[in-house]
Amino acid sequence: NLASLTMNSLHTVWGVGESISVRYNDMLASLTMNNLLHLPITRAHGYCLRVEANANLTSLTMNNLENVDGSFVVYNNANLASLTMNSLHTVWGVGESISVRYNDMLASLTMNNLLHLPITRAHGYCLRVEANANLTSLTMNNLENVDGSFVVYNNANLASLTM
Repeated sequence: NLASLTMNSLHTVWGVGESISVRYNDMLASLTMNNLLHLPITRAHGYCLRVEANANLTSLTMNNLENVDGSFVVYNNANLASLTMNSLHTVWGVGESISVRYNDMLASLTMNNLLHLPITRAHGYCLRVEANANLTSLTMNNLENVDGSFVVYNNANLASLTM
């Protein structure tokens, strides 16, 4: 019955396959992550941060994530309405650096200060926002040194895109 989860000031969290995984928490409504610094992984195709299939998650806020060494995935959270990412610096991805996909109720996505997003696979995506059926507003401010494909695709109700 976990309804709210807050993570503040996690520094150097080593993972094998996944450093931080928040998945299948049916009652989780709010997730906040602040000051996650240096999250390396040790497996070639692992996720550094994975937020997936939290049926009642409505709000996800991430502030000041730095030196995230692995794919960063927000996927299939059926009721996620708001996602805010502020100050992501040096997010290294294997295949995809940041992926926001299949969040059916996501209406608003805000990303500010995305700095240095390299990828390590030749045909990978640096940033992928795809198939969020109700996404109406996507705001991205201050993207710098984005090294890879940047894809906004198949978001059927996207009415406002600001970069």
